[in-house]
Amino acid sequence: MKRQGGFSMVELMVAITLALLLTGAVISVFVGSRTAFQATAGVGEMSDSGRFALNLIGESVRSAGNLACNSAMTATSQNVSGGLPFENSFGQGVDALPNATTLTVTPVSAAINNNGYAAVADCTKSVIFQASGGVAAGATVVTLNNPLQGVGFSAGAVVAPLTTTVYYIGVGSDGDSSLWRLEQLNGGPGFNPLGPEELVPDVENMQVLYGIDPSGTQTASAYVTGDTAQALGFNVVSIQVALLVASQPTTREIPQPAAGFYTLLGNQVTVPVDNRMRQVFYATINLRDAVN
Repeated sequence: MKRQGGFSMVELMVAITLALLLTGAVISVFVGSRTAFQATAGVGEMSDSGRFALNLIGESVRSAGNLACNSAMTATSQNVSGGLPFENSFGQGVDALPNATTLTVTPVSAAINNNGYAAVADCTKSVIFQASGGVAAGATVVTLNNPLQGVGFSAGAVVAPLTTTVYYIGVGSDGDSSLWRLEQLNGGPGFNPLGPEELVPDVENMQVLYGIDPSGTQTASAYVTGDTAQALGFNVVSIQVALLVASQPTTREIPQPAAGFYTLLGNQVTVPVDNRMRQVFYATINLRDAVN
């Protein structure tokens, strides 16, 4: 009678042990690869978000203060809206037009809302005013609410609408912090009817310092906070901005700085101990169109 072959108990246990070891090794490699991928992807996302946010802010800052073909630093803000002050400060300086309520201009670069704010400039002087009624793009006559007073503008002056852009940190659609933008069209009153725009998710903090130019050299001699810059009254020619950007949540806890906070332009921002990576992004941006 022929005996049937098979595995002994010892052989079976050895085979199971080897299989478990092999499975554990495969799982370990998979988990390690997944963790490395998450870390690499998180760093890449943070870098993209930080650069994109700084580029958006930079575009607005570099063009800030441009009034048609002139600078806000040499512009006159006139209360030609029935004596009511402007909602925003658009520049300093005094220039104007005697007893006229319409201007003959080159075609308006964009439409102006009813009672919207605009600037007229001839590249040597500029005046901020409020338009009476809406002005279509391409129009050659703009009607003012009240007469401008002072110097006049000849045919060929340029009229451009004014827009105030506000960047701030708010709650995003996913419940986390995000960078938002709100535009006040034609300088006010009223904001973009579309409302605030969420620009970049997971931007947790933003700090800004203002470069002041007390000597008129168009170069910042010091960077100060907004309230200090306003109190001193000097021209602002550049800004420094710092953003704290977080990654998407990972599957493991991420070590945070030993001090428990990040420093953004001298301000300490406390962060939680969680499963997010974080990085600070800096930029110094010149107000290119405000110093011409």
